[in-house]
Formats: sequence, structure tokens, C-alpha cells
Amino acid sequence: MNTQYVLLVCVIVPTLIHGFNIIVPGSGTVYFLEQVEPGERVHQQFHVYVGGLRDIDFKIFDPNGKPIYEASRVESEGTEFIAQVGGEYKFQFTNSISTVTDKFISVTTTVGNKLQEKDVAKAEHLSKLEESVVMLGQSIRSVADEQKYLKVRERVASNTNQSTNSRVLWWGVIETIVIIGVSLWKTYHIRGMFETKRYQTL
Repeated sequence: MNTQYVLLVCVIVPTLIHGFNIIVPGSGTVYFLEQVEPGERVHQQFHVYVGGLRDIDFKIFDPNGKPIYEASRVESEGTEFIAQVGGEYKFQFTNSISTVTDKFISVTTTVGNKLQEKDVAKAEHLSKLEESVVMLGQSIRSVADEQKYLKVRERVASNTNQSTNSRVLWWGVIETIVIIGVSLWKTYHIRGMFETKRYQTL
């Protein structure tokens, strides 16, 4: 099998990418379902960008309800697997640590790259160049996920800085008003004392 045919197959295989944000309430559980065919590669990446210590419990269940992946109290996580059975896979987030604080999560899920159904996906048929192409695709996806994570963190940091600057500004305004008020009151009070003494002298 030549390299051109392998590259063509890798390009025309459909890949479905979902990117969205979810909110997990305190002591709550949120999940979403993803339809996956047997042999499809699933890549899932998420980042908790707002909420408490930014930690969450995460599980993946296969269509039979069997847990195939689990992570506890993580801020960000990325996992990849090949579906052994077809059906709806369940991706579940549980905010069991925080009873009040909501967790805001950025999620990216990629379903596709169904190479196992083709002979080109089998290790014994892959040349060094073909393996490099597959690894390059995975590396590009990892870089894209990392860039998205950094963009989210940058936005959160920017919002935090703006909020802090706003609070400092208003605190400075209130402090200035209080100082001016106290100064005026002291001036009025001292002036009243001198006027009282002057009247007593007269």
C-alpha cells in the first residue's frame, strides 16, 4: 500500500469536534452523551476555569454503563481512547467537593479518525512516514487544546485583573471621601471650640 493512499484516507475520514462550556452547580452532576461508532478514536479535553479551587470529578462510561475512565479533583484533564463498542458514551462531571460554588468548565471533544476499520490503521501496515503523519495529527490536536486552555486562562486572568482594579478604584474613592469628611468635621469641631472660648473670654 503506497503512502499517497494512506494520506488520502486520513484526510477524507470525517472528524467531529465539539467545543462548549458547561456549568456544574454545587453538589451537582452534569453529563453529556456522544454517539461513537466501534473503532472510532475519541479525544476529550476539559479545563475548569472558574469556581472555588477549580477542581472537579470526571468519569466516562461506555454504552453499557461501564466506567472506562475516572479522575478525581482535577483542574484539567485530557484523555483519548478507541471505542470498543458502538453507542452513546457518557461524559460525567460531578461537583462533589463544593456544596455552594458552581464550576465553569470548558470542554472539547473530538470524535473521528476511524482508522481501525481500514487496513492502513493496523500497525503492521504502517510505514515510518505513515506513523509520523498519525503522530503529527495527534500533536497538532494537543497543541490546539493547549492553546484553547491558555486562552481561557488568559481571559479569566484578565477578568480578575479588571475586577481587582475596579475594586481598588472604588475603595480609593470611598477612602478619599471618608478622609475629606473627617477633615471637615475636625475643622468644624475645632473652629467651634475656639469660638466658644472667645465668647467665654468676652
